[in-house]
Amino acid sequence: MKKFLVMACMAISMFALTVQAEDVWDGSTDTEWATDANGNYLIYTAEELAGLAAKVNGGESYSGKTFLLMDDINLANYQNWVAIGYVNGMVATGTFETKRFFSGTFDGQGHTVSKYYIYEKSTSTGATYSKITGGLFGAISSATICNLVVRDSYLYMYNNH
Repeated sequence: MKKFLVMACMAISMFALTVQAEDVWDGSTDTEWATDANGNYLIYTAEELAGLAAKVNGGESYSGKTFLLMDDINLANYQNWVAIGYVNGMVATGTFETKRFFSGTFDGQGHTVSKYYIYEKSTSTGATYSKITGGLFGAISSATICNLVVRDSYLYMYNNH
């Protein structure tokens, strides 16, 4: 009986070691994404997801490219997530001064991005506004976002005229 109990505890311990921990973001970015045999970009970490935001917000749309989320990501350690894509400076005519759209495919493969926090104050001068978009993806155009779970996240945006 004692031998059986020891072996059962060892089996449970080994199982516990194989369960993958959720990745928690440290605030840094990484744009050195791995690719699969089809040329799809693989996102494993919060740093890589933040790298996607940095590249899109820098002007790369990734039209025709596919990103696959390979693990659950927890953004809780950082206070203000910067959305993937944005629109900046909407003027009274309905045009935009700056726009950065994600235009590729993002397949979450059933994984979860959790606990991102956005607290964004939009200021205005006359008819021009500063950043007016937010979320995990702030601005998309001709994009596909699928099989993604977003939970326990907070978005608060307001305009201070």
